[in-house]
Amino acid sequence: MPDIPSIKGGVFSLAVEDLSKLLSDDKISQEELERRLEPQDIAYLDEMVSATKWYPIRSYARILALLRDVEGGGSNDYLRGRGARSAETLLQAGLYQQLAYLKRTQLEQENEPRARFLAFGRDLRLLCTLSASILNFGHWESKPDHGIYHAWNKALDHVRGEWICFLGADDRFRDTDSLERIVEVVRRLGYDARVRWESVR
Repeated sequence: MPDIPSIKGGVFSLAVEDLSKLLSDDKISQEELERRLEPQDIAYLDEMVSATKWYPIRSYARILALLRDVEGGGSNDYLRGRGARSAETLLQAGLYQQLAYLKRTQLEQENEPRARFLAFGRDLRLLCTLSASILNFGHWESKPDHGIYHAWNKALDHVRGEWICFLGADDRFRDTDSLERIVEVVRRLGYDARVRWESVR
């Protein structure tokens, strides 16, 4: 498994195929490809993408951003719809059968609060296996904890960054440029600073 964050070829190939079609239908120019993508990304258009190999998630993200802008008119709704269509395509191809489970989760079949709680845990554990089979990064855990701070501390065992900041829903940085200033200081210390944020609901 590669050391860099990667996605399985079964998913990656769908984006590469769609980009190749745009190029062959003259809906995007070679110049635009070269402006928006890295040379490595463009090289995938001439390769046979294997469903079982891993491909860089950053290449996938750049290709999806280009598809969103050209096919989807820049709308993130395009990406949501694309995700649903990709899941259906993978399911019909016999890959990632866990996707079928999304149509019949146990949670939906329960009414009593305790039964719903237990069903949610079972559903989540199954979906965690799906994530791990498609992405080589991220960590999902469906176990009881003692609140958000305990969960954050458990997450520290699974992160790779040297600088981690947790910001709760009711927390905020003092100034609007706080992150920018933090990154500036970290870079001056000689680190290759990148910022990643997630919204958890």
